[in-house]
Amino acid sequence: MKKIGFAAVLLISGWLSAQTTATDWTANDCSGNPHNLFTELNQGKVIVMAWVMPCGVCITPTLTAYNVAQSFASSGCDVEFYLIDDYGNTNCATLTNWGTTNNIGPNTINFSNAAIDMTAYGAAAMPKIVVVGGPTHTVYTIQNNSVNSTTVQNAITQACLDIVNSVKDVSSNVSPLVLTPNPVTDKGVLTFSLQNSANLQIEIYDLLGSRLKTVSSSVFAAGDQKVEWSAKDLAPGIYFLKVSEGTRARVLKFVVQ
Repeated sequence: MKKIGFAAVLLISGWLSAQTTATDWTANDCSGNPHNLFTELNQGKVIVMAWVMPCGVCITPTLTAYNVAQSFASSGCDVEFYLIDDYGNTNCATLTNWGTTNNIGPNTINFSNAAIDMTAYGAAAMPKIVVVGGPTHTVYTIQNNSVNSTTVQNAITQACLDIVNSVKDVSSNVSPLVLTPNPVTDKGVLTFSLQNSANLQIEIYDLLGSRLKTVSSSVFAAGDQKVEWSAKDLAPGIYFLKVSEGTRARVLKFVVQ
């Protein structure tokens, strides 16, 4: 599994659709490569599936979702974009040409296979955008006919966070992690307890997983700890405090007012 170096936003009410678990499928892509959805999600991937006719009204929403997915390319989170013919009855050459012509080409995996059924996620739509991710096979958003770029971004970042916290956890040594106040207006305080001394990296990231600054990088003794940091250089918004011990990490969301 690709190493994930960042994590993002905690789940906000309303992101998840009524369906919360993906539907598995097995299909070859337009290059003849085999794919099984659950196998790829089990590898720690986040997958954005976009069903198109293809059609004129599909272009703008699909391109929006594609651009959001591509914005995670350097984040360390393994995000893939699947361009899928709606009923698998458009030949691959036509689908691929439609994507390329509308700038939905690079880093896209194309499918024309009826085994990938969009109605597994509710009514048919043009386009239909679904974000799924991780070994829990979670559905993070379903977008029908139009796309809200912020919702897609939030869905992907939440999926990345869930993947990170499912495979890496410092809680065996660092517990509990408490961040106060939240929201932060001036200064944040992180408190935790260490069972054993540890070399910890404490860093702040933005929504796209870009590291903004390192709060601390040092060896902490066993016992209770308190780390203070300034939020004066951060614009109002949502951020993430990442605490790492070697390859294991935990992420906390906080808001700057």
